[in-house]
This record gives sequence, structure tokens and C-alpha cells, in this order.
Amino acid sequence: KNFRRVINRMERLLSQVKSLSPVKQRAVAAVVGCIVADAAAQPLHWVYKDDVMQQVVSADPTKPEFLTPPGNPFYHLPCGSQSPYGDQLMVLLRSMAKCKGLNLADFGDAFFKAFCTGSPYDIPKKDLPLKGPWQNRTMTRFSDLHSQGKTAKDIDDDWDDPDCIPRIIPIAMLYVGKPEYLSKAEEGYLVLQSNDICRTSMTIAARLIEMYILNGEDRDKDGEGNVEKLIKILKSTPGIDPDERSFSSLLNQVVSDKQLSVKEATLKFGKA
Repeated sequence: KNFRRVINRMERLLSQVKSLSPVKQRAVAAVVGCIVADAAAQPLHWVYKDDVMQQVVSADPTKPEFLTPPGNPFYHLPCGSQSPYGDQLMVLLRSMAKCKGLNLADFGDAFFKAFCTGSPYDIPKKDLPLKGPWQNRTMTRFSDLHSQGKTAKDIDDDWDDPDCIPRIIPIAMLYVGKPEYLSKAEEGYLVLQSNDICRTSMTIAARLIEMYILNGEDRDKDGEGNVEKLIKILKSTPGIDPDERSFSSLLNQVVSDKQLSVKEATLKFGKA
């Protein structure tokens, strides 16, 4: 009965999405795709060793998504649940829906309530895997900052965690194509993180997400896609931050090595 209710709600949502412009459809697809992908990968979160991964998915290596039972060595959640990263996206998305835009104070309060002291995430890390969600260090640090009336922009941040990437998606959904898009992405970033490397990575990801939402995946007459176009923008646009410009060489390497498998690419470029 509950499953049928969910299906009905999804059908109504899809019907509403079909009435939107192609750009808005892609913006919604970015959010939904991120949520589904995060839930699909969550049972294999933080499986770092290849031999362990092979053993965990050995029943059917071609279908690792939504794995049951989970192989995550740190925490176990019901199949379909979000990882800490997906849950952060959801909290920001709900805050933006409530406030009709990015409201930093409301987002900070909502984040604290969802992830910090006294939340479902606030459980002792004794016996692993936890039977519940994992409070990562971004959440732990924000608990202290929020109680002092501070955010990450008030500290020297030497943590290069990738939490910021999924949090771009709700901001992109509302602000892509608008002059304030990148500044909004940075404002949202600085609530929880302020590390320079992460900030640059976040901005590059924000630019690329915007291009996919605005342009789709079509290549131009010269065969260039969004990544190649972004490389040109980073190289040639006056006023681009030098740290962002330096990413063009890394993106060039990725394009040159696009024939690599996921495993080979991870070995070459590293992982978060």
C-alpha cells in the first residue's frame, strides 16, 4: 500500500516535470539523478579495497547498485537510504523549498537539527558497522561552530572533503543561468567548508553542472561537448581565478584518458 502511494506520487511528479521547459526538466533530473545515484551507491560507501569490493559484489558484479545486504564497513542503513552526502543535499533542498531560495541562516539551523548534537546522526562510533547513519567530520565540526554562532568561513579549513559537490545540485536547480549562480554556490559552500582546494573543485563542478543543465549533452558541429567547452572557458576567459584556470590541464588529461575504465581512471587520478 505504501509502495503504491509512492508510485502514484512519482507519476504525478513526472507528469508535472514533463510540462516544464527542457532546461527546467534537466535541472529537476539533476536533483533526482543525484538522489537516486547516492541511494544506489550507499550500500558500497567507503569500500576502499579492491579485493573486498570484489567479494561483496561477487553474487552479481554487473549489478552493484542497491546492494542487499550492504557491504559498507562503517555503517548500515535500509536499502534506498541516503549516504551522509545525499542527506546533506536533501536538507539543503528542503530549506530552499521552504524559504523559496538559499537562506543561509535557515540552512545552518536545518543542518544542525538534522546532523549534529541530538540528531539521529549523533550516535557513538563504537562497534562497526554502525546500525544507523554516519556523522562525518563536516557534521561534527559544524556542531561546534553553530553553537558559537559561526560557520566554516570563520575558520582556517584544512579538510579537503568532497561534501560540497552534491550540495551544489539544489542551488543549481534554482539559480543556473542567473548572474548570481556562482556566488550563491559559494555562499552555500562557506556555511560548512572553506578549504581552498574544495572551493575550487566546487566552482568547477558548479560551472560544469550549469553547462549540462543549460545545454544538455549535445555536441557542437566541431564535436565538442561541455567538458571541452569548459576547458576553453577556463583557459581564455579574462578574470577567471588562477586556481580554476589550473584545472583546465587536469580536465584535458581526463578527456584524453576517457577510454580508461573506472578502475583504471581511479588508479590514475585518485579518489575522494
